[in-house]
Amino acid sequence: MTNDFIYISERGVFDKAHYVANLAAGTIEMRAFENTELNIRVHHDMAISTGIATLQASLEGRDISGPERFTRVWIREARGWLAVSLHASQIPGQ
Repeated sequence: MTNDFIYISERGVFDKAHYVANLAAGTIEMRAFENTELNIRVHHDMAISTGIATLQASLEGRDISGPERFTRVWIREARGWLAVSLHASQIPGQ
């Protein structure tokens, strides 16, 4: 993750520090996920991935499991591919 990483969802907007702190504290518990319909487009040192992530997860003890559409933006640096941004939206009715 880049230092200016940002995660956007219907639950809010989170910077890297908040996102990592929530994972470390167990506020977000990811039990399993599967990516499907994955599409990756690479443009020089930047890549965009889109698809569906089906989660088994909870947020603050509340189940948030189900499919989400996502867009992730990555950049390639000397240390490898780093996430810059993630946007995820739950798929209604599923």
